[in-house]
Amino acid sequence: MNYYGQKLRYGGFVPVDPSSPKIQEIASWAISKYNNEHGRSMKYLKAIKAEQQLNAGVIYRIDLEASYRHDNGSVISVKLGKYQVLVYQDFNKQLNLHDFKPLLQFATQ
Repeated sequence: MNYYGQKLRYGGFVPVDPSSPKIQEIASWAISKYNNEHGRSMKYLKAIKAEQQLNAGVIYRIDLEASYRHDNGSVISVKLGKYQVLVYQDFNKQLNLHDFKPLLQFATQ
């Protein structure tokens, strides 16, 4: 069962608690993996939304917040970004980062 008391089933994504230790661990790992692969230094802040799908292992889709340093040449500042990661965990508990993309940011007026 997931956080909402729903039985896990093959096929569709079901919501899970984004503040659970498991989701926090996977989200933090995804940031570290991305940093290592792309020479970045993003810092994981928190998971905002999480879903999982059972499929020859478990696929986690996590929306998260991370901070990063922005250097425009004369000023260095810390920026906040929102991203979505797709992480696959096989039955041997090995993690694999399949996707890492920024979430669209819409300005509110």
